[in-house]
Amino acid sequence: MTPFFTLVVYCLFVMGASLFGGILPTKLRLTHRSMNLVMALVAGVILGIGLFHLLPHAVATSGAIPGALDRALMWMMFGLLSMFLVTRTLHGHQHVPDPARAHEVVDAGHANHHHPDRQRHNWIGIALGMSIHSIFDGIALAASVSDEHAVKAGSLLLGLGTFVAVFMHKPLDAMSITSLIVRGGGSAGLSRIVNIGFALLVPIGAGVFSLGVTQFSHRADMIISAGLAFSAGVFTCIALGDLLPELHFHPRDRIRLSSALVVGVLLAHLMGSLEPAHLHLPHGDLHSPTTAGTSVAPDDDADHAAHDHHEH
Repeated sequence: MTPFFTLVVYCLFVMGASLFGGILPTKLRLTHRSMNLVMALVAGVILGIGLFHLLPHAVATSGAIPGALDRALMWMMFGLLSMFLVTRTLHGHQHVPDPARAHEVVDAGHANHHHPDRQRHNWIGIALGMSIHSIFDGIALAASVSDEHAVKAGSLLLGLGTFVAVFMHKPLDAMSITSLIVRGGGSAGLSRIVNIGFALLVPIGAGVFSLGVTQFSHRADMIISAGLAFSAGVFTCIALGDLLPELHFHPRDRIRLSSALVVGVLLAHLMGSLEPAHLHLPHGDLHSPTTAGTSVAPDDDADHAAHDHHEH
């Protein structure tokens, strides 16, 4: 599949997952404990994708240039801090398993206080925060699929890891928003409208990023590299922000939640086996030896003939 078609397919699946998550609270009630377990598993996948896939791809896409790693880490930190500020400002990343228990969504210190009047308005801030997060998800998805380095390396499943992370996480976000709308006394019609609008944000983010890459094609590699590294930071912040509070405030479930986190990380790592072994090397090193002191095989000389400008 072409990168564009792959991105369209991914966006359609993510939209479907988001819509499904938005209507799930009316069909199924999840306990707080089961929700935490799902969150831990998804957090592990997101953390693994950010560190095993997005960050290495960001470095590789920037090319074999000095400071590529430093530049990628700078963009990663920018993404992490951006997501942190969105979360702190708009309380934009809380998950509610059951509308009937939505008052248990916790802000400061996970203290379970009841604020029915405040709860009616909380969904707006959370929806805004998660909307920004969804746009970031769209950027991550488009950057992963647009990575020409992956195309040249022969990767048939472009951006698969990023897609899986977004696909698994988006229903939880949609569920949180619609649950809070119901708890705050909002109508079913309002819940549906917000759910549909929220589902469209990932494709919008992906489309805006793809348009930017097209408009500035002469700097495409740098833009894609920055997008991948930024997304790695966002994913890392989301993963740790979801899980660490639960580990601290639910001591009896620490082993269970930690195990789910590890399983998620392992799943993310296993997805790397679907990629060519040399995909994480910089552009100029696609045919380079993978270990120090190993010389290039004679059969590779023809492949490098076009680049050996200084050999006569």
